[in-house]
Amino acid sequence: FRGRPVFGVGPRTTHREDDGFSAEERKALAYDNELLAHNSYLQAFADLGLLGGFCFVGACLLAMATLIRFRRYEAAIVDPGQRQLLPYLFGALTAYLMGMMSLSICYLTPTYFILAAPVAFARTTVTEPPLPPLRLDRVAVRNVLVAGIGVLVLVYLCVKFLRG
Repeated sequence: FRGRPVFGVGPRTTHREDDGFSAEERKALAYDNELLAHNSYLQAFADLGLLGGFCFVGACLLAMATLIRFRRYEAAIVDPGQRQLLPYLFGALTAYLMGMMSLSICYLTPTYFILAAPVAFARTTVTEPPLPPLRLDRVAVRNVLVAGIGVLVLVYLCVKFLRG
């Protein structure tokens, strides 16, 4: 993060000799595959920089917002099977997002699946009245930025005050 704070060095899933860094840069950046944050949100900021970290936190936030909209707008889900699925999907998403607080699993297929499941659910669920579409406007971008800054501050405070 210190070497390339805006765009980061990219996701490090395996050690690569052709990563574009010289031996000195690799050593200066403490480029070590064994060194993980053990927090997916922090790992995304460390590997992908501020831009990628905000995008990762934003994807998690928007996945949650997609499911919350069903309650917020009090939309009645027409299909009873879909109606029964909503709390389980919400619980699975919440548990996975909380689990990412202690695991570096931000580049695994299940992460992308769990973030895409609410979108697929929302696109295939008929509601009465119909839900307004989720838009990526100034308010959404502001919420993503606030959430990203909040994650960074929260992790910083936890590391600062709770380490043994």
